[in-house]
Amino acid sequence: MSPLSPGPVCYACLPPSSSCLPLRHPSPVPASPAMLSLSQIYDTLVLHPDVFHNTSLGTAIAFVRLASQLRPAIIHSQPPSYDPSHVPQQLDLDICTYIAEKLAIRTSHVDALWDALKIMVWVEGAISLDCTFTGHTLGAPEQKTALATLMLYPPTVICDRPFCPNPRVLRDKDPHKAVTVFTLDKGVQQGFCVKLYCNACNTSYRHDYAVHQDVRTYYSGFPQYVEVALSTYVELRLLKLFTTLSLLSWTSATNAAHVYHEALSLLTGKDRFKASFRLRPEHVWDGFTALALLRDADDRSYALTVPHTGEQKSRFKEAMDARNTFMRCAGQPEFNHWCERCHREYQEPDGTMMYVDALVTDGIEIGRPCCSVPNCTIALASTQDRYCPGHAQYALLCVVELCNSPAQEGYKTCPHPTHRALEDHYDLQHKAQFHLRDCLRRDHAGQASDAISPSASHDLVVELDVLTATLAGSTLVSSNCDAATPDAATPTIPAPHPPMFAVHPSTSSIPVPHASSTPGPSHASMSSVPASLAGSALALSNCDTATLVSVSSGSDATMPSMSSTPVLSHPSTSSTPASASPTPAPGLSASCPEKSEMGNHRVRASFGRKHTHNEQLFVRPCGMIPARETCHTSESLRIIREFFHKYFPDPKYMPRFLIYDNGCRLYQHLEKHKDPVLNNVAFPVDVFHWKCKHKKNDDACSIHCNPYTFPELIGKDGEGWFFNSSVAEQTNVWFGGFHAIVREMSATRFDFFLDEMIKQRNWLTRASLEANNVVLGNRPIHLFSTSS
Repeated sequence: MSPLSPGPVCYACLPPSSSCLPLRHPSPVPASPAMLSLSQIYDTLVLHPDVFHNTSLGTAIAFVRLASQLRPAIIHSQPPSYDPSHVPQQLDLDICTYIAEKLAIRTSHVDALWDALKIMVWVEGAISLDCTFTGHTLGAPEQKTALATLMLYPPTVICDRPFCPNPRVLRDKDPHKAVTVFTLDKGVQQGFCVKLYCNACNTSYRHDYAVHQDVRTYYSGFPQYVEVALSTYVELRLLKLFTTLSLLSWTSATNAAHVYHEALSLLTGKDRFKASFRLRPEHVWDGFTALALLRDADDRSYALTVPHTGEQKSRFKEAMDARNTFMRCAGQPEFNHWCERCHREYQEPDGTMMYVDALVTDGIEIGRPCCSVPNCTIALASTQDRYCPGHAQYALLCVVELCNSPAQEGYKTCPHPTHRALEDHYDLQHKAQFHLRDCLRRDHAGQASDAISPSASHDLVVELDVLTATLAGSTLVSSNCDAATPDAATPTIPAPHPPMFAVHPSTSSIPVPHASSTPGPSHASMSSVPASLAGSALALSNCDTATLVSVSSGSDATMPSMSSTPVLSHPSTSSTPASASPTPAPGLSASCPEKSEMGNHRVRASFGRKHTHNEQLFVRPCGMIPARETCHTSESLRIIREFFHKYFPDPKYMPRFLIYDNGCRLYQHLEKHKDPVLNNVAFPVDVFHWKCKHKKNDDACSIHCNPYTFPELIGKDGEGWFFNSSVAEQTNVWFGGFHAIVREMSATRFDFFLDEMIKQRNWLTRASLEANNVVLGNRPIHLFSTSS
């Protein structure tokens, strides 16, 4: 536990100090509401006839509110040996002048009101200041007095580090810093942030954290305002609203900033266009991150520490990585959840009472940018990169598959005409007006992450069908990459290209290029192609039929898995048998006399980035989500098996049933590998999938994974089903809404955001179960059966 983690110290509840200077009255004035009656106020005010006869009740109430808000400033305007447990007998001249200007009264009236009402002001829990009592104004704070109605002070006035050699009242030695504060119900506010110092241990204290040796340590609990950028704060309640909007309506940080500016900022006139009054998406995200980390620190009882130096965008990265690692190792806080809806008590034929529980798993295709090398899990240095730092040298090569030549400077392809035609088509395609619509449809995005200025990624896979034989009237050039001389500025590749993929002989009659075994770029030898593709991917010179060239676009090209004999099998050709004729090019019949018997081959290039394949959720039938994992390549049986063993390494923690829509194949996979998990866990298939998509004459489907063979799953009196086996797909409807938000996130932010959304949803699920009087708690491990 950090020495800075104890809760904040109340200004009105500090112990008396032996070094306190004598006040005007030798005895301290007790701060008790019972001692201050109307008659006492009257007796004091009658000594000031001008104030008594010319001050309204509203002014007196406003004075109490404003002075209560300025109480930290009043404390720090006193001499160094002042004891905060005593009520100051008079106000500092700057504070007195500030209050007089705010309330439009004379300074002598301020002194009289303080003399009469100071006890009320100093009582803990006094009426808090409504910052709009003088009207909503955004004028600059009083720079000459460094006072404002919104003053952000640290929550403690005495250094609380246990090793501090001389704990005493903290002092402010730097000028107060003007800040902009985004609030929930008062719009955009301006105020001052006060930084206090302890000269004994060189610790500085801010509103929401303390700094010692360039390390920020956040106070325990939750501050009223959270710093999200230099001189910028966001109210805690507003951050909770943004989190809820993301959770329930899939609102991105960009759209949350738009919502605030249009509906909650209360800005008018020229103030709406001032940059300092504009909430930015990075403010929303940093506030969301800080709140999530503070929640995690509060849940696990540790002090949140982050670097004080460096860029704001990377300030929370280490803390986020640590939380992500914890989630991957331990799962969600509700990992050991138990309730009546996901666990069942049943009676064996011999009368023994047994308990069973179920877990449902399914995947959903949302992802983030990742390295284009298959099965590489190293995070990208930037979300705009195509390769991770360990494979960065491959970004210098031509993006056309099977081509191992360097890309020409200023291009993503080598100078070969066919390859350059692909890039020309790519440039035209992603500039077209219809591209945004197609990209959003391809990305399965129901809404854009920025509703005002929507954009789409250009992660396209462009394919070009090229005739391998001479066309009538066409001029031919060799498609060998050596035929085009690279530019003098073409970079050399210091490291070898990823293993080349040979085209399977059954899918094409062109020569098969193989991987080069030596470092450096190699050139694949191909057949001749039409020469007039350069400059346009949609026309051939001296050819009347433009449809001889067919170009198609897709998203997120996934390189095939490498084996001992790498083979490239494109979706368009993988199902073609060896004896089948090549598919005619669009616009040509199979009997076209101008078509070569050799057929066509397809040139394929990936100009964009690769994204992770899907997210795998583990869901309890009650809706609780104990764990989540990322599948980088595919939702394979091997990966599902690895995930299950990762989160359930001990048989006593394993669920009795794992319901999976491909459970029969998973069962066969586990049986093939003689996995002992089959001794403890059954793998029934979801009822809907078993009825509609599984063979009834297959042993795995009809016996081992048939939900009807497990009486523990059947509902009361043999009707219906006890567990909701479709809960994972129902949960995916909610989870898929984050697709547009997370698609451009880094690996750290992606995991952190989704884990926090699941955590927040689990809290809502738990609250709903409690509201419905469902008995719940932690899983009683010793009660559950471990035999099949």
